[in-house]
Amino acid sequence: MITYVKTNLLESPAQVLVNTINTVGVMGKGIAKEFKTIYPDMFKEYQLLCEEKTLDIGMLWIFKTSHKWILNFPTKKHWRSPSKLEYIEQGLKKFVETYEEKGIVSISFPLLGCGNGGLNWELEVQPLMEKYLRPLPIDVYIHLNPTREHKKKEHNDVMDTKAWLRANPQELSFTELWDDLTEVISTKRDIAFVSAGEKYNVRIYSHNNEVGILFTSEHTEVFVTEEQLMDLWKYLRRVGFALKQTLPNGLEVIGSPLLSLLSNLPYLEPVSMGFRYESEDDLHLGIRIIPQLIKNDSDNGEVGVSEIEE
Repeated sequence: MITYVKTNLLESPAQVLVNTINTVGVMGKGIAKEFKTIYPDMFKEYQLLCEEKTLDIGMLWIFKTSHKWILNFPTKKHWRSPSKLEYIEQGLKKFVETYEEKGIVSISFPLLGCGNGGLNWELEVQPLMEKYLRPLPIDVYIHLNPTREHKKKEHNDVMDTKAWLRANPQELSFTELWDDLTEVISTKRDIAFVSAGEKYNVRIYSHNNEVGILFTSEHTEVFVTEEQLMDLWKYLRRVGFALKQTLPNGLEVIGSPLLSLLSNLPYLEPVSMGFRYESEDDLHLGIRIIPQLIKNDSDNGEVGVSEIEE
């Protein structure tokens, strides 16, 4: 299943992150340069593979760390040359043939060969990625180029990103989430959200021995129980993203106001996402965990292991 998201690929919750590379040992621009900064040992091994002419178009090189796997995907031969669509297709074919054997269950792709590569996303690359990735029974995230508005919300400091990629994020318990939510609701007087023209007021409420959050508008009331919120938090911790239309346990009926409320928490933020993308109209309100704000000091180092899929 493909999900399009407007977030930084380096902050993805996916098991595998895709880095686009050339075959001459240069990571000088774009996302490759960021990967070089964050994973210097991977870059050294990449240079060696290129110097030995071991890495070529159609091969995929996986560099594994204790937290993330980096799938290095050649989209051009020389860094001075443009990317070629046939190179993208060769790599996608190889991925489809080998992902199951490699144990890949979720993966984040950039717009392959676009940007510095010079390929056209809408006319060339997107149809190809849809063709090969849409049928796969794994979570595939495609990271769109953030708009200026989204860039303001990103946490793009390299050291923060490095800390996130080098550590398993601590999973906040639901109790902590609930405490944070109740504090937001109690400290913000007259907290309200507007959705589809309806203004919703929010308060903590108890009904039939169940505690939860009551959303009230002029025409309707929706009571969200602690159990429903716990299911949502479990889903977010597992996947990292949640789309309004696919919230678990019936929560889609109050999706927009609920996500607006959650985005008041310092470790959650709204994001535009969708399962298809032809225009901005295909993107809808979602939410994601901001990974580097969830701290864990238990892992300060990485041990890299690499594999080449020939």
